Amino acid sequence: MSMNVTLPFTSPFLRWSPFSDGNATQGWNATGNGFGNRSPLGEVQDAFRWTRGVGSKVELSFNGSAAYIYGSVASSSTTYTVSLDSTTSSPEPAGSLLASFDSLDSGTPHTLSLEVTGAGTAEDDWAGIGQVILTVPVGSGQSNLTYDDADTNYFVYGGTWGVGAAASQGTYLQTTTYTQQKSATATVTFTGSAVYLYGSIQPDHGLYTISVDGEDSGATYNGSSKAGFVQQLLFFGSGYESEEEHTLVITDSDGTKLDVDYVVVLGATSSERVKRIAGISVGAASAAIIVGSIVFWIWRTERNGRRKLNDYVRTFVEKSETY
Repeated sequence: MSMNVTLPFTSPFLRWSPFSDGNATQGWNATGNGFGNRSPLGEVQDAFRWTRGVGSKVELSFNGSAAYIYGSVASSSTTYTVSLDSTTSSPEPAGSLLASFDSLDSGTPHTLSLEVTGAGTAEDDWAGIGQVILTVPVGSGQSNLTYDDADTNYFVYGGTWGVGAAASQGTYLQTTTYTQQKSATATVTFTGSAVYLYGSIQPDHGLYTISVDGEDSGATYNGSSKAGFVQQLLFFGSGYESEEEHTLVITDSDGTKLDVDYVVVLGATSSERVKRIAGISVGAASAAIIVGSIVFWIWRTERNGRRKLNDYVRTFVEKSETY
């Protein structure tokens, strides 16, 4: 089984270089969806991130079996390359599909990037990206479980953190927890095969890092955005052992604002885990009964054997005395 995970261009899980919001002739710029910037189409229409800058790049790391990059290339003067791990290609866009990869090893981490390699000077010489879609494996009997930032059964905060304004507009359960302290951490403990971490992106937000089970993701993410949005995907990870407990840590890298809202875990529900545990218990009990029966049979056989041997010796002795 598998599922698709959509990463919109607003998600900090996508890493943009040299910058995500700026002069489009040198890096990326965002339009629509609250950004209010002028679109390369001449007006604010669809929301996406676009560039005319050669060397502008978007990158992400993931575990999954397929990946698809959607966007637009306005003219043949704009060219790009796509790299997956150590392989680089120059695909032709097929409508809004700029690149696709499938039949990947979902148990191996992958790094995917798109880089603009050529652009003309005309108004229609640009490339834009709207979203990336990943296909990741899903275990049987799993579903999405959501845990709020205020739930101390799952979230533990290290350093100085504050509670967001009451009834934080648009956040999950109207709660959010934030820090402005460098190296402050939020730790989430979960059991499942995949995890989504959500928070806000704002102009006053900054850099953060992620580790899972003590292993750093190897990337620095940027929560800064010209336009503010809540419930944004700060991190996504998959391919974890579904029955084991895992630990995710998000760390404020630069002392600018960082907030967390909630996590979604792909795992077995409590009732499903109870069924599995009950199944294991029943299986163990059945095995114990079988083993006990075998031991009893051996003991009884040996006892009967000893009784027969004793009867034989006794008969022999009695006959010898008579003789």
